[in-house]
Amino acid sequence: MKWTEETIETEIKTYVKKYETNRMPTASELRKNLRGDLVNAIAKNGGFENWAQRLKLNIKSSETSLGKSFEKYFRKSVKEILGLNSQQMPIKFPYDVLIDGCIKVDVKCGFLYKGKAGSFYTFNLEQTNRKSDLLACYCLNDDKSVKKLYVIPSVLLQGHKQLSVGQHKSIYDKYLNAYYLILKYLKFYNEIRKAL
Repeated sequence: MKWTEETIETEIKTYVKKYETNRMPTASELRKNLRGDLVNAIAKNGGFENWAQRLKLNIKSSETSLGKSFEKYFRKSVKEILGLNSQQMPIKFPYDVLIDGCIKVDVKCGFLYKGKAGSFYTFNLEQTNRKSDLLACYCLNDDKSVKKLYVIPSVLLQGHKQLSVGQHKSIYDKYLNAYYLILKYLKFYNEIRKAL
């Protein structure tokens, strides 16, 4: 199927009507009902939250709570590993976490997708223009435990609406657990602060 905005809208509405959900279906629900194709189409064309807003559908609270729980998990890790304080931003902010009052981080969660081209974790990046400094991308197992974490400079993903990371090997592997990048950004911002 050739995916357009019209076909995505039609398929979402058809799914909602068929399963009488009266809300935006989740990625896991779609996959369970063999609609991984629709999951990918949604992810590549604005993401689940965007489509829910466009179609005036509510989002299942567990989807939002999953993201918020990993934002807290990331903040705790930053505190334990680097000793840095951070704050969680409100939902409508263009990034999720602010570290030391200056480093903006967008936290993403992705589950394994098994397709004809291979198995990979996919992350919906929503906007093509990044407002954050870094992306913290958690690759999750089906039970929502962490398989691996990528900390990637957002500048590398300007213009992209989706990130795909191979199950076993990826060009982004050099950013596995790259907490050190937070310290590099902090050094940069601290030099700017000193210049004032």
